[in-house]
Amino acid sequence: MPSHARPGSEAGIPLRQFSELEVTVTRKPLFILILIAAVQLAFSAGASLEGKWTGSATLPPEPAVPFSLEFKRVEGSLKGTIDLPEMGMYGLELQDVSYQEKVLKFVVPVPDSPAKCTARLQEDGTIDGEFEQFGQKGTFQARRQEK
Repeated sequence: MPSHARPGSEAGIPLRQFSELEVTVTRKPLFILILIAAVQLAFSAGASLEGKWTGSATLPPEPAVPFSLEFKRVEGSLKGTIDLPEMGMYGLELQDVSYQEKVLKFVVPVPDSPAKCTARLQEDGTIDGEFEQFGQKGTFQARRQEK
């Protein structure tokens, strides 16, 4: 077969010429699938907890307590620390950190009364959660810090 001949032409197989419109229409569904996959991938990346977060926790009747969290991956595992400035605690390592399907769980190892926390990453990128400490339930919210 000559180098310039198309495959199939030497066997007498008719080759169909595609119009530009047919090629464009055929590519649109593929483009849409790629776009959907890219959006899902971007959302998954945005759903990452890694980075710094600031927020406040409320355990009525006490006033809200400000805190900051930092999450990072260490050897494939999610690790975290918390700063509680009003309690004079900084870099306190979180325990039992897990994050699956936008649900975050961790324990703040406060001496004499660890706080068990469960939260959900919201569509707006904030974290809303609940915790239990001293046999009481409280709530907390956090927002990712801008870089």
